[in-house]
Amino acid sequence: MTPLRLTVREFGPYTDEQTIDFASLGEQRLFLIHGPTGSGKTAMLDAICFGLYGETSGDERDGHELRSDFAADDAPTEVDLDFRLGQRTFRISRRPRQELAKQRGDGFTTHSEEATLWERTRQTADEKERGGEGDVVAEGKREVD
Repeated sequence: MTPLRLTVREFGPYTDEQTIDFASLGEQRLFLIHGPTGSGKTAMLDAICFGLYGETSGDERDGHELRSDFAADDAPTEVDLDFRLGQRTFRISRRPRQELAKQRGDGFTTHSEEATLWERTRQTADEKERGGEGDVVAEGKREVD
């Protein structure tokens, strides 16, 4: 598995949308994630693992604990991971179980974990640029897992 692009929203220490473009590494197979303590290195590994498996990189956190403490009440936590497996490319999108503000009235509602897996191998560059996801391979946590 080769990561191509990771996008997180309201995830761990990150608010808003943050994207890491691994494709810019080209054919390099080894890369280093570094920075001072507390800068979010483990959060990036957690995001990759959560995207692929619905679990974090260690036994310290569950998927539902990945929501940023700084997230707006109505902004969902989400991870999108584009990756290559052999000659095929995929996108996986996951949202952990989370409490979000109700759209009407006061209070919060619990949203179950969501997951979708797309194959993007046959997409043209133009389709990818326009934001097309590709062909749905699996939908729902159980199916994607």
